[in-house]
Amino acid sequence: MTKVLIFILAFAHASFVMGDQLGDDLNNLDASIKCSALMNENKRLEPLRGNVLIWERSELKSLDQLNRYPTTKEKKALAIFYDLKLQCDADLHATEPNEYLTLLGNLRDGKITYAELLDWQDRQTKEALAEIEKMKDKKLSCILESPNNMAGVEIQYSFNESLNTIWASRGGKPENVKISDTEITYRTSESGPYLEASISRNTGRLTMTFHTDGGISFINGSCHAATDQKF
Repeated sequence: MTKVLIFILAFAHASFVMGDQLGDDLNNLDASIKCSALMNENKRLEPLRGNVLIWERSELKSLDQLNRYPTTKEKKALAIFYDLKLQCDADLHATEPNEYLTLLGNLRDGKITYAELLDWQDRQTKEALAEIEKMKDKKLSCILESPNNMAGVEIQYSFNESLNTIWASRGGKPENVKISDTEITYRTSESGPYLEASISRNTGRLTMTFHTDGGISFINGSCHAATDQKF
């Protein structure tokens, strides 16, 4: 699972870079996979099996069992593991502070429990997967409900949270796009009549304000894909 996640993250990032940067990312991916393989085969790390996420996650003990500090024997294995991770970072040319290494050092020194380290890793994995999800284009179908002469008209959307972009099948090209966890807003060009639109990511409600020289009018609808959960 760890190697799979490393590959997903590297691939997702590489899709946004070009040239030399792409080559660097692929080299780092290769070094990371090699590093993981070396650790998997290192017999000196065996005292950590089931306690630290080095091998398959299915081998990990329960959180209740991991809610303890390492033994003297395990601390020695953790010291070896720490040095290997440090070397891996050097091979990956890492320059930013490594929070995992800090926590691993605290575990080695008996300052935190195995469960605390695993909890941090789980949170990091969830955040990474959430970021990957944001990179995907999401599609949305909204059905207008009012005014009566527009009831039943469909507007299709495709939006990307990571790029902060949205495409609409009707109503003009969206500009000034803002995508948050709770709402998507945009407006079309102000040269002539223009729209201001808001889509709730909690309820799926679509609200539009149409501006013309003669005044403003309101358009409402429902985006069916967002009625039960955020999209």
